[in-house]
Amino acid sequence: MKTLLYSIIAVMIGAIAWAGTDSWFISGIISAIIFAYLFFYVDKILSSHRIHIKKRHECYQFINSFIIAISVKKTVGAALETITDQFGGALKEELQSVEHLDSLDTLTYLNKYFSLPLYDLFLKIINLYLEQGRDILLMSELLIYEARRMEENINVLDVMGKRKALNFSILWIMTAIIILFCRFGIRAFYLQMLNSPLFLSILVGFFLFALLSFHLMLRQYVEIS
Repeated sequence: MKTLLYSIIAVMIGAIAWAGTDSWFISGIISAIIFAYLFFYVDKILSSHRIHIKKRHECYQFINSFIIAISVKKTVGAALETITDQFGGALKEELQSVEHLDSLDTLTYLNKYFSLPLYDLFLKIINLYLEQGRDILLMSELLIYEARRMEENINVLDVMGKRKALNFSILWIMTAIIILFCRFGIRAFYLQMLNSPLFLSILVGFFLFALLSFHLMLRQYVEIS
């Protein structure tokens, strides 16, 4: 399905490139570059980003559920047993793979799965709770606040990222429409300009610049979220 989507996008951009340059050769090269970029880079980085975001959501849910459960059950084992069925996917597989470990070792092991500073703080609070036996809700008040803030930031950044992606798409779609208008609206004059190697080079540079702009936008989105 993804391959089909990437192929459609590459063909559409290639068609615009053909309309702009009147060259099947240049159009084919641009289509190939776009497809290779989407298939070998964008797909990989977006998949990795989705996994990272999913783990951050799971971390928030796990910490919140566990603290509530341990405040009621009073023991790590009973709390872990209570919340285990709430999760699925990769996290459930991780939990099932360490069923032979005791509860505290299981919590420690999950630090490799989440790999987040917030989870490190969670483990320290649990260890402190086991040593001192104080009110877990009071001890973890700051942790819960930070976890909630992290969850809210994820949602805000996701909305901002989608909005920027929409604005970016509209900008370049309008630019493509201008190219198509020039190609078919003032056809004779436009084809005459294409005889100039400089103008043709500028058009090729334009498509490469559009790809670079998308790349920078994607990197910024992944890094800030």
